[in-house]
Amino acid sequence: RDEPYYLTTNCRNTTPIHEVGYAFYAGEPIDKPDLPGPAVERAAVVGDDAQADAIVRRVQQWVYDEALLPEDIAILVAKRPKAHLYDLLQQRSQSAGITLAVESHGQRRSVLIDTVARFKGLEAPAVVLWLGDEVVDEEQWETMYVGTTRAKSLLCVVGSPKTLKALRAR
Repeated sequence: RDEPYYLTTNCRNTTPIHEVGYAFYAGEPIDKPDLPGPAVERAAVVGDDAQADAIVRRVQQWVYDEALLPEDIAILVAKRPKAHLYDLLQQRSQSAGITLAVESHGQRRSVLIDTVARFKGLEAPAVVLWLGDEVVDEEQWETMYVGTTRAKSLLCVVGSPKTLKALRAR
C-alpha cells in the first residue's frame, strides 16, 4: 500500500552494456553504473548461417582464448524460428568443441542457449544476443532492453546490418 520504492542504481552491468541497453529502457531514471568494461561488440552479418558462424566463433574465443567457463556464457535468441536457429547453433558448436545446453540452465561445461523472453530476470557474465529484424520495431524495444541487459560484463550483439544499424541509432 506504500508508494513504490524505485531502485535507481544499476548494479548488474558495466557502463558500456548499460548505455546500449538503456537506450531502449522506459521507466524511472536509472543511474549509470561505475563499472568500467569492454565495449559492446556488434557483428553485422547477412543470413542465418553466417550469423550462427559468427556466434560460435565468438563463443570459441571466449572459451579457448579468454578462458571463460562455458557455463558463464549465454546465447540469447530474439529471432524466429527458434528451433531452426537452435539447430544451426548446435551443428556449428559440435564441430567447434562447444557443448550447448538448450533451454537447460546451470549445466556445467555447457553454454546456455535460450530465448530472451525465457531469460528475462536472469543474468550471465557473458552474453551473445542474436537479434532478428523483427525486433527493431519500437513495439519490440523491451526485447532489445531485456536482451542487452542480461549481460553483466561482456556483450556481443549479432544480427543483420539493418538490425545493427537500428541498435546504433538509439
